[in-house]
Amino acid sequence: MGKNVLLGNGINIQFGGFAYSSDFILKRIKYNSRLGKYDRLFNYKITGKEIENVFKGFVDIANALIENKYECLTDNQDILDAILDFQNRYPAKVTQPHEIMLEDWLLLVKVFFLVNEDLMSQKINAVQGFEQLLLDAIFNDGEIQKIHQRMNRETKKFFKGYDKVFTLNYDDNIELLTGKSVFHLHGDFSVLHNSENENTVQGYIRTHEGTTVWCPEMAHCYCNALLNYSGRLKYKTAENNHKAIIESEKFPEMLQEGIHPSVLYLICVMSWSK
Repeated sequence: MGKNVLLGNGINIQFGGFAYSSDFILKRIKYNSRLGKYDRLFNYKITGKEIENVFKGFVDIANALIENKYECLTDNQDILDAILDFQNRYPAKVTQPHEIMLEDWLLLVKVFFLVNEDLMSQKINAVQGFEQLLLDAIFNDGEIQKIHQRMNRETKKFFKGYDKVFTLNYDDNIELLTGKSVFHLHGDFSVLHNSENENTVQGYIRTHEGTTVWCPEMAHCYCNALLNYSGRLKYKTAENNHKAIIESEKFPEMLQEGIHPSVLYLICVMSWSK
């Protein structure tokens, strides 16, 4: 079966320092917001101060979960399991946003919209916005992609000794260090999301309709990273992404046969639901 290894964020902290811990990543969002970094990302519709206040406000939701105030919120087992896990990991009251782990924020967003059903129409944009903020803070102005420069020859030799390297991280340090292909189980900063990638059916249609939204200097915010509060939901998303890739391989041939892109997209959507 070969010699394989699975990597997580610990390796980035080991060689890149605590700048890549959850604590520092959340603090970067606050400081970047204050500096106005996200003004263009959100098309100037929300200010940095407002972003900071949103994060502060979600601390109240976290504490409401800890105090079990939302016990009759839903009968969805994934959400209930996630809430129980959250309560087990946060036995004490949260006082600052950076005390909440990264992907737990997506659970808090989910709970917010369950509590405020009248705002449900804004859910998709809100979730995407939170994901983009988290991804940018992890990316750290590209510094995360330079961590391999701090790894020595012994580290390079160690990783080259494996037949396959799997990672839960979005950065490309191991491939930059070793020249080996790395399997990114949760996505890759260097790969655009299907909605923005012209080589996929969805991305092709959106590109030609002029509805793609990413700006080049922040392309990492529109990568194919998987962010979710549930491992099972991550798996489901990864499975759908894999189906999209398979369908996209048929895309050029079907275009040559004269099938309209919108029809191709419908075919893909139908195949994902099987």
